[in-house]
This record gives sequence, C-alpha cells and structure tokens, in this order.
Amino acid sequence: MRTALGIAILALLTRVAGAAPPGATVPTPEQYRLSAEDMDVLADGEITSDTKIGAAIADVLVGYGVGQAMEGRWRQTGWQLAIGDAAFSSVFVVGLMAAALPHGEGRCVQPGCAGSIHTNAAMIIGLVGLGLVRTGGAIDAVVGANSHNRRVHDLRTRVSKAPFLSSSDNGVVAGLDLRF
Repeated sequence: MRTALGIAILALLTRVAGAAPPGATVPTPEQYRLSAEDMDVLADGEITSDTKIGAAIADVLVGYGVGQAMEGRWRQTGWQLAIGDAAFSSVFVVGLMAAALPHGEGRCVQPGCAGSIHTNAAMIIGLVGLGLVRTGGAIDAVVGANSHNRRVHDLRTRVSKAPFLSSSDNGVVAGLDLRF
C-alpha cells in the first residue's frame, strides 16, 4: 500500500513537473535509450588533438585509411580511402607499365631518346587521383574527428540529463542526474 501510494504521488508530481509550455515537447524515456552504435561511440570516447595530427600525417604519407584506423573510424571512411588509394595506384602502375613496355603508349620512338619513358594519361590520372585521395584523407582525419567528438559530447549530454527511477527496500526514489 505504501509503495502504491508513493508511485501515485510520483506519477502526479511527474505530470505537474513535466507540464511544458505550449508547443514544447517533454522527452520520452525512448529518447534517453542509446543504440548499440551510440554506445560504441561513447565507449570509444573523444579523439585527441595529437591523434588528429598523427592521423592526418599518416593519411598523407601512408594513405589507405591508416589515419582513420588510428582514430578508430576506419569503418566509417577509412575503407573508402583504401579503395581510392588502391584504384588510383593501380591506374598509375598500369600507365607506367604501358610506357615502359617496348612499343607501349608513351614510349619514345625517336632515335635521340632511346630507353627513356614519357608520361601518359593513365600515369597522370593515377598520380592526380592519388594526391586528391590522400589530401581528402588528411582533411577527413581532422574534420571527421571533430564531427565524432561533437557526437560524443552530444551523447554524453543526452545521457547525463536522463531521469532515473530506482526502487529499494525503503520505497521508490526518482531523480534527475545532471553532470557538467
């Protein structure tokens, strides 16, 4: 009886305290629940400035999404950079091989340049594409990390404002946990 009375008073207080001005919405318990992806993001935590800088340098020098892997974001954008690096590296190598083969495209046929290799379209496309993918990877290492950090902060804010209801031997306790 005592517990039922406590719950009834709590429900009444919740209705009165939860009254919002016209047009405003009161958060529902479902809005405080986190998805598995949200919990993974919270578990990973924020990406530090040192990691961002190291990731950007790794993306320029090594490529293949290594910077995103350092940040723990390879499944988000790192795999796309790896595919881009592999594709444009392959295009460059194909162009290089075509120019190096006897009678290949880009091979110099004039008597004064015997044995030298000249560039062809595939080599240029491969190098330009590789440069663009590496530059994009370095930019993503910083901008994507900032976006990740914003999401972590928003999730922490959402979780820190979650109301709670706890029962014990002495009755029911309701509250609002705020952390700053």
